[in-house]
Amino acid sequence: MKGVAMWMRLRGIAQSLRVRLAALILLAFAGGGAVLGSAAWQEIQQQMSIHGVDEQEHAAVQLAQSIERDVEFRKKSLEQVATLVAPLLIRKNPEALQDFLQAKPVFTGLFNGGVVMLGSNGTALAAVPSVAGRLGAHYADTDYVAAALQGGGVAIGSPAAARGSEGLSEIAMAAPVRASSGAIVGVVVGFSYPASTSFLSAILDHQGQSDRHVSLLDARTGKAVVPGRAQGMVPAGPRDPLSLKQLSTTEEGTKLVTRMPVSSTWVLEYVSSREFEQQQSLALRNRMLAAFGVGLAAVALLAAGASRIALRPLQRAASELQDWSSAKAPEASDLVSRVDDIGVLARNFYRVAERVTHATESLAKATGLMEQAETLAHVGAWELDVRQQRLQWSRQAYRIHDIGETHALHWEQAVRAYTPQGRATLEKALGETIRFGVGMDVELELHAGDEPSRWVRMVGKPVLENGEVSKVVGAVQDVSKTRQDARTIELLAYRDSLTDLPNRRFLIDKLEATLAASASSGNQFALVAVDLDNFKSLNDSLGHYKGDLLLQAVAETLRRSLADGDIVARVGPDEFMVLIVSLGQDAALASARAGHRAEDMCRKLRQRYVLGRLHYHATASVGVVTFGGKGLASELPLKQVDLALAQAKASGAGLCVVFNPQMQVALDRRVELEAAMYQGLINREFSLHYQAQVVERGPGDRTIVGAEALIRWTHPEKGPISPVEFIPVAETSGLILDIGRFTLQQACQQLAKWSQDQVLAGLTVSVNVSARQFHEEGFVESVLQVLAHTGAPARCLKLELTEGMLVTNIEDVAIKMQALKAIGVSFSLDDFGTGYSSLAYLKRLPLDQIKIDRSFVHGVLDDLNDAAIARTIIGLADSMGLSIIAEGVETPAQRQFLAEEGCIAYQGYLFSRPLPCEQFEALALAEPLRLVSSHDLKDLGRVVAA
Repeated sequence: MKGVAMWMRLRGIAQSLRVRLAALILLAFAGGGAVLGSAAWQEIQQQMSIHGVDEQEHAAVQLAQSIERDVEFRKKSLEQVATLVAPLLIRKNPEALQDFLQAKPVFTGLFNGGVVMLGSNGTALAAVPSVAGRLGAHYADTDYVAAALQGGGVAIGSPAAARGSEGLSEIAMAAPVRASSGAIVGVVVGFSYPASTSFLSAILDHQGQSDRHVSLLDARTGKAVVPGRAQGMVPAGPRDPLSLKQLSTTEEGTKLVTRMPVSSTWVLEYVSSREFEQQQSLALRNRMLAAFGVGLAAVALLAAGASRIALRPLQRAASELQDWSSAKAPEASDLVSRVDDIGVLARNFYRVAERVTHATESLAKATGLMEQAETLAHVGAWELDVRQQRLQWSRQAYRIHDIGETHALHWEQAVRAYTPQGRATLEKALGETIRFGVGMDVELELHAGDEPSRWVRMVGKPVLENGEVSKVVGAVQDVSKTRQDARTIELLAYRDSLTDLPNRRFLIDKLEATLAASASSGNQFALVAVDLDNFKSLNDSLGHYKGDLLLQAVAETLRRSLADGDIVARVGPDEFMVLIVSLGQDAALASARAGHRAEDMCRKLRQRYVLGRLHYHATASVGVVTFGGKGLASELPLKQVDLALAQAKASGAGLCVVFNPQMQVALDRRVELEAAMYQGLINREFSLHYQAQVVERGPGDRTIVGAEALIRWTHPEKGPISPVEFIPVAETSGLILDIGRFTLQQACQQLAKWSQDQVLAGLTVSVNVSARQFHEEGFVESVLQVLAHTGAPARCLKLELTEGMLVTNIEDVAIKMQALKAIGVSFSLDDFGTGYSSLAYLKRLPLDQIKIDRSFVHGVLDDLNDAAIARTIIGLADSMGLSIIAEGVETPAQRQFLAEEGCIAYQGYLFSRPLPCEQFEALALAEPLRLVSSHDLKDLGRVVAA
């Protein structure tokens, strides 16, 4: 059996078509081997040199022409961009120029280095991409910008070093931008550098070849625009002067150099190696090819007789394969059982036929699913042949356009499906796609006749061939329902769902229309703002449901108070606005009528509302402004009515306030002061003055123990500005935090300086801390950081707190005070008795001192209540072990009263006004100083009182 199997295997090999043909070829080559000896040996050596020169010149010409075309295409594109941006440059609108560049991604496809728009002075106004250093840069001194500004055509600049590419150069093209009068108003510049995305990519493709290299040289300077990668191919050093009039080919050593002018600006240098060994290899290869051709002819003659026998099974197999090609599932014949190549071919074809059948069935199923998906999504596909203007639509695209299916549509036939406006939109978008190579996305209206209008969305993408758009492919979708839904949503966006009133957006649109009407008619209008008082308390205490009922009731009350043409809208959670129209042309009379209407609304809103089972009495604050005339923007009346409303709320609940210009003046003054204060902090216009704090134990025994640091502001133009004026503005604007940090920093720096003086080292400095600053997260850390940075002794720093900051979050206040108390910082409670804090707070806080407010000190001699309060504060401090100091002491009689009651520490004009640091130091050095602790002050007070 093994012998039979071996014989069958050998028989199959012998019958193999490959074996038969190989035997014939070997026989033919054996007979024709002598012919391969020297057939082309001498002839090729003579022709190789001429062939190499011709081939290299042809390649150089083709490459130069390709670059020439690309350069001309970019020149024309740059000129078209210059035409488009001329109106924007004339209007000197950099923002519009920037938006224009960013909206045209085709620029980065043509100029991979970016595009820059320059003004007539050569300064960059816009750039894409926005590379750092381009915007605002000056290009007038470049050769290409100078040439463009002189009125020529598109100028190409000398090569410059390219960013991010060692050894490569950046190329600039500049086109002048002309106004309609012909005057040059700017320059548009496109930058390119050699890369796979640039028009010089063809040169870069040659750089990977080891036996040749291509360079692009500047004809004016000989400098390389695109240098070759093969170093050493051409001797180093400057090139000889190059002629731009004709192609020139020279030999430099064993190198063949071909130079070709490009675009009247550059010279293409094509260099190939001509080493002797390479010439021998090329000649030998050519001879072998010639000999092989002769041998192949001999083989053909010898194989002619044997082919009929050797290829007979193959002919039969081909006949059967032709029969199989018409069947869906071919059946295997006896050829499948053959053991030679014919059998292998038959078996493999049978397998392939089965796979093709399965693939065809799968493709049919996928096509069916795709058509179902297109039908469900109302999406069709399309393709436009730009050259032939032929349009291919998918089956669903025909259904969307309600057109019978045809093999192909001409463009003119297809656009008839759209309205004239839709046709114009499509032609414009498609024109830009073909012209600039950008995508398109437009919505078009179809002819609908008497039926509701139908809309389609058409998107497209260009297909480029050789740098030009040859096709546009895309999709079309029926968006009629989507647009209808969008219109419904837009209508809902103008209504308030709770009160069914117009919302703020609707009101502003109507206000702008009213202002436009007022400009032409001269009529006066009014805007009334209504804000419910204590609405948040109602929501918090009774729930949002009750609040919603109140809003609905207020909305109905306002709706009933409207006259014809008036509009009421809900513009905030608890705020409404009423637009009153037709108040006449007399401004004074219109203002009176508007004020009367607003007062009437305020009165009607002041009522008892039934909210389910609850009867709730509500009031509303009302602001009103009258407006009319030309040149008004909607922001002005809205701003003015808000000022009037704010004044009404600040004056009390349920009031109506009519806007007057003084409100605007006060607001402008506040804004101006805030801006000046912010700039003053930057310019270091603020400084600290120090008011002495003294202890007087008896006649002639007076000691300065410290000072209170007080902020002062000297404006460079307006001079000193009172803290009474700028501190409230700082509190509301948030600048009090910056002022507080500045005060603490400066006071600690001064303490650190005094600590180095043997006489002044015992002085303490009191610094006022605002509630906002104290409650700021990280306050303790900031104080520790300032002390560490300045080196000020913590025991000499005293922080003055007000009662107001004790009202909320007493636990947080106590924790922060304890943390600072642990490092030696002391605390004084300022303005004690003027706030609403509980006396229980004093037991929970680590205070060191209480200050008697100046309002009580001023009245101790004339007002029994002030005198009683002063005695009580002194007694309270004594009982709690706290030191006491009185501020605002201005007369000896006031000091005498306080001393008799046990207070011996004072601060006020009787002893010193707030002084600059140098004057305070002089005052302190004139007095005998010693450090007096808070316990010393308390004990001394008891002694004097006794």
